[in-house]
Formats: sequence, structure tokens, C-alpha cells
Amino acid sequence: PSVEHLHALLRSGQCRAVLLDGDLPMVDRDLLAAVTAAGGIALIVEGTRWRREWDQLGAAAVLPSTFDEQQLLEAINPHAGMEVPARTTGTHAPLVAVTGPGGTGVSVTAIALAQGFAASRPRVVLVDCCLHAEQSMLHNAHGAQPGLMELVELHAAGAPSVRQIRQLTIGIVERGYHLLVGLRRARHWSSLRQASLLATLQSMRSAFDVVVADVDADVDGEEQTGSVEVEERNSLARTVVSHADLVLVIGQPSMKGVYALVRTIMDLLEFGVAPRRLLPVVNQASGAAGARAELSRAVRQLIGDVAGGSAVSPPLFLPDLPLENALRDRDALPQTLPHALATAADAVLVRDRVTAAPDVPEPPRIPPGTMGHWSGEQS
Repeated sequence: PSVEHLHALLRSGQCRAVLLDGDLPMVDRDLLAAVTAAGGIALIVEGTRWRREWDQLGAAAVLPSTFDEQQLLEAINPHAGMEVPARTTGTHAPLVAVTGPGGTGVSVTAIALAQGFAASRPRVVLVDCCLHAEQSMLHNAHGAQPGLMELVELHAAGAPSVRQIRQLTIGIVERGYHLLVGLRRARHWSSLRQASLLATLQSMRSAFDVVVADVDADVDGEEQTGSVEVEERNSLARTVVSHADLVLVIGQPSMKGVYALVRTIMDLLEFGVAPRRLLPVVNQASGAAGARAELSRAVRQLIGDVAGGSAVSPPLFLPDLPLENALRDRDALPQTLPHALATAADAVLVRDRVTAAPDVPEPPRIPPGTMGHWSGEQS
């Protein structure tokens, strides 16, 4: 059957084990993840065109092309009671997302944060996870440089080595970090599938000491909009934000800027980001203590009535510094900005590691129609 037909069979509960030809190009990490998530057992029939590490991609077992009935039963039986594995927390490097409304300096703040982290860590990577990716422009990294899309494609078909992952990044020597450029066009989001994207983030957290992600603030999904297409378009932002150890939310010190900052924080809280992992940042703020205190009170009052709003960290205020020349020449930014951001981010990360309880895995979703129905004889 086609991939769509296979998904339909799995949702209906009409099949349990799925035999997949290892030579087919559509058999990849995402298809195996979809079979497992639906409660199925993904069995690979070994092909001859190429060899992949199928166990690392999520296959339950690999059968030879000449398998017999006994081998098939032995592959299925150990997994008969298999459950969908829950997300676990490992020893990966921190993932720090930088987001906020448009026009607030999110991308430049992400650059400054990466530079600040690089002052105390040997391997820091800045990943452009925005649909309209602009970090390549801000770093003068134009051309056919491979980036996020190519790295996700590598993870769809296998498990690239740390060396391969690092080779896809650009060394920004002046600032001390590496850059992974983003999508060439916003419409290329459709090539980033969930399981491969998640595996990419996990691999980058193994290959670097810190991962800083410049990411959009739109995390609406099917639950909020009734549209699967909207959720898929926002999958990049939703995946990064939901797995981030810390999310910096950037705003401006104006009436509209505070409103947009608060609205974004509320959206992230509703999406499920833990309040302790949110750090509001007011960019280009006045140096007057009275003005900063008033802005801080306004933010806290506006989010105070939202569930979890009172637990969000107080805003971090960044000074208004001239950065245009440093950005154009790809020089290091004035150290005041990177140092302030990295110090504040490290404080939240350390506090979270010390005081936070382990994350409780979310229960798996139950597909509609799989829980049976009431008969007329039951009361």
C-alpha cells in the first residue's frame, strides 16, 4: 500500500506488524516513528541498494531478504507488548531558544547570546530555525552553504557522526561560535519532518556544548486552530520551543512592545512551556532605574493572572548599543551585551538543574475510534 494507506490502516487498528522494504526511499526515520507512534511494529526487510543503521532509525527488527516464518515470528513476539517510548531527559548540552515578536531584535540577540556563551565554552552553535531565515544575511554567509535542511535530511536516512554534523556549520571566528544556516525559502518547511527534526536537535546537543536557536514565536497547532496544516507549518518552532531548556522572549520598551512581549509569553505558557524556563528580555531599554522598574511591574502585572505567569523570571534589560557596523563587518559585538545575556541565561539554567523536578512524560494521544464503543445492552 501507499504511505497514506499504511497510516490509515494503523489508525484503524487493522494491522499490528508492518514489513517495510529497506530499498524503498520513503522508508526512513519518520515513517518508522509514525508506525511506532501508532502502536505498530516496524520490521525492515534488508535491501541490497544501501545499508542503514535501522536500529538507530527506530526499526524494531531487521529481517534478511530470505526470511522465513520462524524468523518473522521471533521478530514480532518480543515486541508484542511494546509501548510507545516516552521522551527522556539525557545528558545533552543545553538548548536555548531565542524568540519574540517581529522587529524586536530576536536574531541579533541570538547572535549576542551565542557570542556570550562562546566566551566560556569551546563549542557553541547558533542554529537558524526561523521560516524566514536571516542569520545567513546577518553573517554574510550567502551561496550554496548546506544548513538545517540538509542536516535534517541526513537524519532521515541515518545517524550522521559528530564530525559530519560539525562540518555542516560555519565557524564564526570573530565571535567564537559556529553557525548552522536555516531554510533558503520559507516554503521549504514542508521538507522538515518531525522525527528527523527532533533527531537533528538531539544530535546537535551531543556535538556542541550549547545550542542557541533563533526561532519564530508562532506555536499554534491543530488544537488552537483546527488545522493540521498550521501545526505542520509551525512544527519547527513547536519542536524547538517544547524541547528547549530555556526560552528567551525578546520585547521592546514601548507600549506596543510590552503588549507584544506579554502576548508572546502567554502564548508560550499556553503551549506548555514551563514558567521557570521563560526569561523575558527587554531590548534597547532606557538606563533609568525608574523606567526599568515601571516596565518590570507592567510585565508582571499583565502576566500575573495567567496560569504560571507569576513564576516567570523578572525581565532582563539590555542597553541600546550601536551594532550595525559590527554586524555588517561580522566583527565581535560589544562585550557588554553578550556577557549580560550569557550570565542571565546561565543563572536560569543552573537554577533549573538544581531546583526543578524531573519532567513528567506526557501521556500518549489516543487515536479516535480506538477505545471501543457502548452497546445497547450496557448501562
